[in-house]
Amino acid sequence: MSNPRSVVADTVFTLLVSPPDGTTPGDPGGWQNASLPVPVGLRYDACDAFAVHLRFTTGPTRDVRWVFARALLTDGLLGVCGAGDVRVWPCVDPCRDVVFVELTSPSGYACFEASASVIADFLDRSFALVAPGTESEQMDLDAVLEGLLTTDEH
Repeated sequence: MSNPRSVVADTVFTLLVSPPDGTTPGDPGGWQNASLPVPVGLRYDACDAFAVHLRFTTGPTRDVRWVFARALLTDGLLGVCGAGDVRVWPCVDPCRDVVFVELTSPSGYACFEASASVIADFLDRSFALVAPGTESEQMDLDAVLEGLLTTDEH
């Protein structure tokens, strides 16, 4: 059953394995020849209006989840965006329908290639649900504060 307050998309990102020549994603080189497809579920919920959720299926019973700003994914379609754990940027070759998503954590590093059209369609559907700039109107501030101020003393 679908949730009318959510947008989902299932796609495949390509995990890029760094070639020995040290080129960066988007540069000509060995990146296209050293890669691995990874199923990814994208989710946007109006109740968490500032965020996008990515679920990477890394094995038959294991998923890795990342949550980051919808604005970061949006801005990354047009130019280099992000600092720290998540960076997103378009391919320098305008003939390729590609955006790169780079994730860094204490347990590792991964750089993925994704379809810019799939990401743009997902974002367009999220904008139809919650327009950019109106995200804070979706929040129930009283419920958020209650959750923060309530402690479980059991």
